[in-house]
Amino acid sequence: MKAYDTKGQAPQIVSPLTHVTYHIRQGIRKAQKIPLMATTEGDVQKVYWFVNESYLGRSRTSAAFFWSPRPGRYVIRAVDGFGRSDTRKIVVTRVR
Repeated sequence: MKAYDTKGQAPQIVSPLTHVTYHIRQGIRKAQKIPLMATTEGDVQKVYWFVNESYLGRSRTSAAFFWSPRPGRYVIRAVDGFGRSDTRKIVVTRVR
């Protein structure tokens, strides 16, 4: 079993923003996306993204992961390769 390094700074989610309700427009055919980004320690190369405990995907630390949500309430989690993590709650609504 791999031992995780719990020392060092956990990722810090910088997008999506806190205290912001995200709106997706009704009737737009192209998927509307929210960029997921986190700052990390220098030794971290990838960030693993989860939405409501379900794995979404991964991104390089210098790149955004683009997510196409539906309306709802979500808990976004960013996890680095050492098992350190940060979470953020967001709300997505549909507008006309």
